[in-house]
Amino acid sequence: MKKKGFTLIELLAVIVILAVIALIATPLIMNVINDAKKNSFKDSAYGIIKAVEIRVASEQINNTDGPNVAYKLKVGKENPGISYSGELPDEGWAYVDVNGKVQLYVETGDFKAYYDENTSNQVQLVDADDTTFNAIKGKFNESTGDYKNVKKLTLNGSEGGSGGEASVSKKMNEIAITNSSLGVTAISDCIEVGNICATGTPFVVKVNDSTSYKFYVISDDGSYVDLIMSDNLGSYIPWINQTDYENAGGLQWVVDPNDSTETITDDGTSFGPLTALNYLENQTSTWTNITPYNYDLSNDGIYSIRRTNARARMITEEEITGLIVANDYDPPIFIASGDHHYWTSNAHPDYASCGLWVSEYGYPDSIGNISSPNYAGVRPIIHVAK
Repeated sequence: MKKKGFTLIELLAVIVILAVIALIATPLIMNVINDAKKNSFKDSAYGIIKAVEIRVASEQINNTDGPNVAYKLKVGKENPGISYSGELPDEGWAYVDVNGKVQLYVETGDFKAYYDENTSNQVQLVDADDTTFNAIKGKFNESTGDYKNVKKLTLNGSEGGSGGEASVSKKMNEIAITNSSLGVTAISDCIEVGNICATGTPFVVKVNDSTSYKFYVISDDGSYVDLIMSDNLGSYIPWINQTDYENAGGLQWVVDPNDSTETITDDGTSFGPLTALNYLENQTSTWTNITPYNYDLSNDGIYSIRRTNARARMITEEEITGLIVANDYDPPIFIASGDHHYWTSNAHPDYASCGLWVSEYGYPDSIGNISSPNYAGVRPIIHVAK
């Protein structure tokens, strides 16, 4: 019996059919594989977010950071700040603000994603040129990013830096020193946790490895102490200058008709002491022993602003008044300005864009000036854990 095989044409037809099937099926299969990789990458991002939240919670439980502390954590493969059982991305950072909201970016060779809890609770997979992704990534730049001075968490501790220089933030008993030339020959035991330092207690504080200044206690809750520097830092500076005022949206900049060298604004608009704050934060950016923190600054509805990664702040009129009242309505000597007037963060009661300063007698002065650099300076207040 003769056996009949496939003809060449039949074999070719089968090959063509298989090729067509492969041509159709391969992209579908590759899409399925790629989608699976995307979903895995996205799931990893959610897992990283949870690991970040756990690491921050652990830091807050085991350490004495105040409520207004933000953190950043590296979440890439190299030296991550989190413990995570899955595969970490090639690169990534996370930021947790003072309210516990997470912002994150992660990327590998194939995928990129970001997460911003302030705008959405979903991880967003994006292309390489995505504007939001690049903006978030840019905030972690060690030299120019918004988060360059934010306290960095590692697996076993934390670091705080300025301008990309990492340093370990110190507690009060680590940075208080004696200095006879500054009038402090002994360190009070009130710096220990649970003890309360009396208002006006003097300390010499080592703000970084090479610089020390004299400070006075203005408040103490047993865990944290706020101290004001004994003199102004740097030179006189406007509360806000014309450039900062106009950049913030100010519309009316009025020259004082009685003195062309002075400028006041009377349109009722205030953006706060932007120039003085920027100067203060720049002058204290090298105070690497002082933990940077974020805080909200407002003045009876006149203005409201947020400051981030600040190592020092300005005193308020309310604090000055409280110190005066507590001292039988007599300004304590350590808040009197002498010849060096200094700004409060409060606006002028009549000219909202002008500031109040502390007079030579220790009273908040209601004759504020917005532009002249010859009236007042800044006197840092630091917030230090015990």
